[in-house]
Amino acid sequence: MATLLVLPLSIASYAALSAYCLCGGVMEHTSVFRGWLHVHEPRQLKALQTASGHGVLYTYVIPKTVLTIFNAYLALRPPVAVRGSSNLHMGLWFGLAMLSISWISSFLVQIPLQLRIRRTGDQAM
Repeated sequence: MATLLVLPLSIASYAALSAYCLCGGVMEHTSVFRGWLHVHEPRQLKALQTASGHGVLYTYVIPKTVLTIFNAYLALRPPVAVRGSSNLHMGLWFGLAMLSISWISSFLVQIPLQLRIRRTGDQAM
């Protein structure tokens, strides 16, 4: 007989938001940025980067910010169902660590690169 898996709404919401952010990040890196390689005119690259940058803010950065805050909240105050499972609780802390690495990468590498492209149109690292 199959057992029924019951998740608290907070954990189910966290999983859905995590999946959305993962898909957004994969789409951005595999679809959007690859198109930039075919733009060789700095003026056109600046225009493309500016236009896509505003879309990324609303579809990826804001949800990722909400996910990070939600993840921190759940790690610090896990639902009762999670408190009994050290694996789930450690998974929340691991997720928060991975999000922290992603944010550090954003601030140290990605944002400076995006600002340079917006300023100069140069995509070389």
